[in-house]
Amino acid sequence: MNEEKLSLTNLEGGAAVEMFDIALQKVLENIHDINTSAGAREITLKVKVKPMDENRSIIVYAITCPAKTCGQEPVKGVADLKIEGGRLIATGRSQKQDNLPFSNVSSMIERCDE
Repeated sequence: MNEEKLSLTNLEGGAAVEMFDIALQKVLENIHDINTSAGAREITLKVKVKPMDENRSIIVYAITCPAKTCGQEPVKGVADLKIEGGRLIATGRSQKQDNLPFSNVSSMIERCDE
């Protein structure tokens, strides 16, 4: 029987390290996504260990490695309402458009949050 000393690198054949690597990739992709907030992300590697029986000569363990990422930022916009053919319709308005007929687009969008 191979009696290799248990460590983080050899838990279940390196599963803990692999789980961390996967969580790290998920966090990095989330940071790179410009549609997410610039808040902090978190990776927690958790190893739960307990004795298997009263003799305490055997242990069982469970490994988890959840990643907390930031959610997507809401996309807000402004639309014009008008009647066309007797029906009320909304037409999109670009916030990046030059020479808007009014200068308070930002304040209009902030009202969305109220």
